[in-house]
Amino acid sequence: MNLPKYKCWHILQNKLFYPPEMQADGLALDPGGRGFVNVSGKDTAENQYSDDRMIPSLFSGYVAEDGVEIYEDDIILANPPLGMEGSAQRYRVVWNNILAGFALQCPGYQFSMSVLHQKPAIRVIGYYYQNPELYDGPKEAKDDKNNP
Repeated sequence: MNLPKYKCWHILQNKLFYPPEMQADGLALDPGGRGFVNVSGKDTAENQYSDDRMIPSLFSGYVAEDGVEIYEDDIILANPPLGMEGSAQRYRVVWNNILAGFALQCPGYQFSMSVLHQKPAIRVIGYYYQNPELYDGPKEAKDDKNNP
């Protein structure tokens, strides 16, 4: 069984933490999925970081052509899916409850990330909370899971 892998954005520090850093610091996703707990100490209740301070981003299971793992809220540059015209454009990786999976979001629409198997020319160019200027699509609140 594979355990979910996360990176997280610390709102107060304006810093992105990657899985190796989180593991070294003893951070684990809160059982309710709404923040993180430092599991390296004796009393984890004192070491909780709620989602108003830390935003988790789940690993999507996809890897860009240069080997970089793609997480929720990453901004990627990818070719449009088959059947759609145009050159490469920027998409935000979001969780979509209707699809029960990850989707690529751009202004006006979303589609399942599974289309990346059709044209794998993708690369991660930023992270939504760290580089919001790279994404020109809709700006949702962090609790909105981007359902159309």
